Amino acid sequence: MTKTLLLVALAAIVTAASACENSNSESINAVVSIVTTNNISEDWVRRIGGDRVEVLSLVPPGTDPHTFQPGARDMTRVADADVVFSIGLGLEKRWLTDMLNKDSANSTLMIALGDAIGPISKEGATTEVLDPHFWFDPLRVKLAISEIALTLTALDPPGTEIYRDNSITYLLELDELHAWAKATLNTVPADRRVLITSHDTLEYFALRYGYQIVGTIIPEITTGTEISAKDLTELIDVVNKQSVPAIFVENTTNDRMATRVAEEAGIVAISSIYTGSLSRHGEAADTYVNMMRSNVTTIAEALR
Repeated sequence: MTKTLLLVALAAIVTAASACENSNSESINAVVSIVTTNNISEDWVRRIGGDRVEVLSLVPPGTDPHTFQPGARDMTRVADADVVFSIGLGLEKRWLTDMLNKDSANSTLMIALGDAIGPISKEGATTEVLDPHFWFDPLRVKLAISEIALTLTALDPPGTEIYRDNSITYLLELDELHAWAKATLNTVPADRRVLITSHDTLEYFALRYGYQIVGTIIPEITTGTEISAKDLTELIDVVNKQSVPAIFVENTTNDRMATRVAEEAGIVAISSIYTGSLSRHGEAADTYVNMMRSNVTTIAEALR
């Protein structure tokens, strides 16, 4: 959905909602209870919902969303929520499906944001795999923001104008983020726009900004596998042949193998890339926009 279509859709909902706003004035201060599956989408919901929403991320800061294990309290939080926003596209498959199966009576609204963004698909070992890491493309994130705004409006019509105004403001901020990222990443010489990361997370980033993924330490979209000795040797060979300047290690994965590859290839391992989680509050990547700015700056400075 383009920004123009979003504005038209939200304007229509505002008109419809205003008719019932007076008759439902007692719900003006109502809070929509929301659970997200990671703190990146939690930040998006906070930006759109503002004070009208109460939002909690199941996965804590610095935790790998692929391998997170929910507890009994998390099941209660999901059951008590008005809506759960997941990333979808298989990111939380290992634990979210199991959690929902254990509570078959749960009727909480489930929204997979990845369904709205036109995902990239890759060939897996036995079948096609959808890449869930769309948040590395701010323009695709805009589509997720549209989905959040429309969902909140449907759940809380009296808050429609707030959700509309907040989403418009944030969409413009994402446009600015994209323009800045593109300009910054274009300062890297074309022959050095190559990336090796801990696991396969930056395909959306590479596609949007004209970079090439030449290798990964974990050769899959999920983090639940290990690199073989053969793959390790081949990766070191790729680093040497393509003169890759650096390996980028993600904040939610173990850096042992990346450090080994970097040492054997005589390059640096940069361990300050945020992928599956924001940083803690007050640190460099404590919001989605700050995370992207931190990552773009780190990548550009390492590859120049």
